[in-house]
Amino acid sequence: MTARSTSRYAARKWPSCRRRSPPICGFKSTAIPPKLKQIGIMLTARFWGGQYVWYSHRQQALDVGLSAAFIDAMAAGERPAK
Repeated sequence: MTARSTSRYAARKWPSCRRRSPPICGFKSTAIPPKLKQIGIMLTARFWGGQYVWYSHRQQALDVGLSAAFIDAMAAGERPAK
């Protein structure tokens, strides 16, 4: 059974599976402020050792207004000053 046929089976068996949940951290989501979203992504990357995610989101975090000192403190595992 392929993933596509499995999802069709689930949608028939459980009608509630047809509904799509709203994106929480999606690309265009406005549910979470951009600064908070980048902090969450970067802290998760740091916790799990995701170097690629950390470095790819560093510039995005700077672009949304996080300071370099704040990001460096997160990288060092320290509590940022502000």
